[in-house]
Amino acid sequence: MDPFTYRDSCSPVGAAAREGDCELLYRLIQEGKPMDVRDNRGWSPLHEAAAHNSAKCMKVLLAFMEDREDINLQTLEGETPLFLTGMSNCDESMKVLLENGANVNTPNNMDQTPLMKLISKKVVNPLCLELLIQYGADVNAQMWNGWTALHEAAYRGNGSVIKRLLQEGASLDAKDDYDIQPVFAAAQYGHVDCLKILLESGAEANSRATDEATALYIASQENYPECVKVLLSHGARTDLKVGGYATPLHIAAWKGNIRCMELLDLLTKPCTRKYTPLHHAAQNGQLEAVKYLMRTVTIKKPE
Repeated sequence: MDPFTYRDSCSPVGAAAREGDCELLYRLIQEGKPMDVRDNRGWSPLHEAAAHNSAKCMKVLLAFMEDREDINLQTLEGETPLFLTGMSNCDESMKVLLENGANVNTPNNMDQTPLMKLISKKVVNPLCLELLIQYGADVNAQMWNGWTALHEAAYRGNGSVIKRLLQEGASLDAKDDYDIQPVFAAAQYGHVDCLKILLESGAEANSRATDEATALYIASQENYPECVKVLLSHGARTDLKVGGYATPLHIAAWKGNIRCMELLDLLTKPCTRKYTPLHHAAQNGQLEAVKYLMRTVTIKKPE
C-alpha cells in the first residue's frame, strides 16, 4: 500500500487496477462497481493502472469508460495517467494511452509535462521518449521556473536525450528564471560530454546567469577542469566578471581548484586591481592555491 494512500479511500476497482488483476477488475466492473471513485490523492483506477504498468488493466478500463475525457483526469498534483507512465518509464502503458487520445502535453501543477518527467529519470526509456515525440510532445515547454526538457537533460547528463531533443528543435537559448541556459546547467554539474554537444550545436559559450556568472565561472567554481577546457576551446572569455571584479580565476583561487587555475592562468590577463585572485585564495585559506599563484603571478603594488 502506498504510504500516501488511505486504505479506505481506494475503491475496489482502483485496488484491482493497482494489483494488475485484470480478471478481478473485469468482474468488478461487470458487477457495477464504480470506475470513477478517486482516492485521497485524486487518483482514479486508470491512474493506478498507469503507475503500475498494467497495460491490460488500462485496456479494460478504457473499454468501459463512458467519458473519453477521463483519460486526461488529473490528480490533486495535476498528474494525468500519461504523466505517471513517464514517471515509471512504462512504454507499453504509454502507448495504450496515446493511442486512445491522451493529451501528450498536459502538465502537472508545476507545469512539468510528461516529457519533462520522463527525462528527469536517471535512466530514460528510449521507447517512451520516441512515443512522446511521435505524438507531438512540446520539446520547448517550460516549467514554472522556466526550466525546459533540454535543461533537464543537461542537468542529468543525458547526452543521447540532448541530441534527440535538438533534432526536434529544442531551443539552446531557453532561459529559466535566473537566465540559466542548458549549456550553463551542463557546466554547473560537470557533464562534459553534454557540454560538448551543446556547444558544437551552437550554444553560447559565454552564457550568463542573472548574477552575471558565466558557464566558465561556474565550472571553475565547481572544479570541473574538463568543462573549463571545453569552454575555453569554444571561445569562453576569462575576463567576464561577477560583481565587477571576480573572474573565473578569482573563484577558482577562492575554492583552491588548482587544475582550473592552471587552465585559466594561461589566458587570463595580469590583474592590476587591488583585490586579486591571490587575495581571494589567501582570504579563504587555500594554501596550495596561494603557493601556485605566488609561483606564477607577478604581484604589482597598488599605485
